[in-house]
Amino acid sequence: MNDGLTPVLEKLAQADTFLLGSPIYFGTVTGEMHSFLERLLFQYLVYSRSPGTLFGRKIPTAFIYTMNVSEEIMKEFQYPVHLGTNENYLARMFGQAETLCCFETLTV
Repeated sequence: MNDGLTPVLEKLAQADTFLLGSPIYFGTVTGEMHSFLERLLFQYLVYSRSPGTLFGRKIPTAFIYTMNVSEEIMKEFQYPVHLGTNENYLARMFGQAETLCCFETLTV
């Protein structure tokens, strides 16, 4: 697909690292971030038993999440299950991923 996002994806492919961020609504990232992740990750996805990627090197990646709940509520409602999926896919495609959660942030 060649659209307005194509140049961004090309720059990410040349980056030494990248950081993504999203507020958490209803226990997961925004719809826009979800769509972006699909475009970013699918191009490198290899369907195989052992994790595979078409991305030719390893780069560190990270995700910062903001949410207007406490850490206890996040765990109670199992947000880590959904957020961990994003980290797992970033690690699978790019070799390394970390997550930082910011709790009790004001959502406007």
